[in-house]
Amino acid sequence: MSGNLKEMEPGVRRNPVKISPLTALISSLVALFLISPVVITVIYSFNSGSRVTEWEGFSLKWYKSALENISLWTAIKNTLVIAIANTLISTLLGTMAAYSLARFRFRFKMIFRNLIYIPVILPEIIFGIALISFFNLLSVEPGLTTVILSHVTFTVSFVTLIVGARFDKFDFRLEEAALDLGASHLTAFFRVVLPVIAPGVVSAAIFAFTLSVDDFIITFFTAGTGSSTLPVKIYSMIKFSITPEINAISTILIMLTSITLIAAFFLQKSNLLERVKPAYILSAFIVIVGALSVLSFTLGNKQQVNVFIWTEYIDQKIITDFEEKYDIKVNLDYYSNNEEILAKLQLGNTGYDLIFPSDYMVDIMRREKLIRTIDTSAISNYKHIDPGFKKGYFDESGDYHIPYAYGYMGIVYNKEKVKNPPASWSILWDERYKGRIIVLNDMRELFTVAYNYLGLDIEKRSAADLETALELLKKQKRLLKKYESSVVQEYMYSGEVWLAHTDIGTALKIMRNDPRFDFIIPKEGTNIFIDNISIPTT
Repeated sequence: MSGNLKEMEPGVRRNPVKISPLTALISSLVALFLISPVVITVIYSFNSGSRVTEWEGFSLKWYKSALENISLWTAIKNTLVIAIANTLISTLLGTMAAYSLARFRFRFKMIFRNLIYIPVILPEIIFGIALISFFNLLSVEPGLTTVILSHVTFTVSFVTLIVGARFDKFDFRLEEAALDLGASHLTAFFRVVLPVIAPGVVSAAIFAFTLSVDDFIITFFTAGTGSSTLPVKIYSMIKFSITPEINAISTILIMLTSITLIAAFFLQKSNLLERVKPAYILSAFIVIVGALSVLSFTLGNKQQVNVFIWTEYIDQKIITDFEEKYDIKVNLDYYSNNEEILAKLQLGNTGYDLIFPSDYMVDIMRREKLIRTIDTSAISNYKHIDPGFKKGYFDESGDYHIPYAYGYMGIVYNKEKVKNPPASWSILWDERYKGRIIVLNDMRELFTVAYNYLGLDIEKRSAADLETALELLKKQKRLLKKYESSVVQEYMYSGEVWLAHTDIGTALKIMRNDPRFDFIIPKEGTNIFIDNISIPTT
């Protein structure tokens, strides 16, 4: 009998499952495939070079760069504030909802239960659009508050489902027995119910925290001034290039996540969570929420300037000096293309004081009354700007913009692969470089190239000329590696691409880091763009 009992002891398998060598091999390969991106990210975070495609030696300089990147750490701070607040609120509400659904009978219970599933099955992009439309309807300015409320609305359903699964196995007669013995409903819940469902609550809280930290789409739609999170920040950074700095901050987050998971494992193994008194949990909740409220109040009382700008478009020292001189906090949010900022302004109530649209976008925003006139007499250095930049086709009066920077398009090429320096746009249609060409993923720029190559007048834009240019671009498509506006540098450095249609700013970065590359302006002409400072009406 004792032998049989020993065989039935927990943790002792009577019939261990045997894994075949083939199954073990396949499982190992799958695990390797899943973990290899993480390993590569960690390794290349210590790369001394600025390219993530070539190892140039061990260095910690990118960790130093990441630690000194104020905008990056502001995004991390926002991410943690939002995630912690969301976790506390959604866990509390989700647990209450799960308890109510499992414990009580009430009218419309089935409808309420089905509504819980909406955020789970609804595409996140639709959810994000619906939320920002709702906030605009209520005239609520986007910011940390709207992001937290949006995250809670999204994650509370997941918490309810996870905790609800724990309640499915709970015997409510235990709670009823406690009530019969004189315990209050609150005491019975905290002393009898909560200890049993605690693992489910903790799991739901961890899942809610993870969803919040990782969320991009909902945050993108509902974030406002000074509330960009790490995913939004990283997205805006990689639209221009992937640097070891991103790998460094990713490695730090991987380490913190690993430490948290290990700590959670040992806490669960030691049953420490079950011994923590509910009063302590409630006290911790009050302290954290209070701290977040004080932080928000403190930051909210200081004068602020909210700027929506391209990534890496202004020196951080300028921002720091301005804040020290005028005691005004500058909040920088980032976008990756002009259409992104247009969409933000069209949604309304952005809260931005300054934006940096390109020339054609100034024209669109001016006509849609999304930007206001600027009193240039209040700007002492305005007189030093070249008069040729003060007015243009996009703003003939010069009242809606202040020119900030200009550039032009051309071709960056690999001198080792393209022996004869190109002189014409025609090289982007050269069969010899099939699969080695990248052009911008921008309809306006592509048609400009086609018009210049064909010698057409871009000001006329007749239907016949547009059709001719379109046919030319169709012929080019099979020769291209891809349409790409974001990570042109990485494709050039890796050697996958030898010719790239890009702007002078990107070309200078490529040439500065690698002498193999050069840049030319084709003889047929090119497009000059001007990025400007404007003031939104909302």
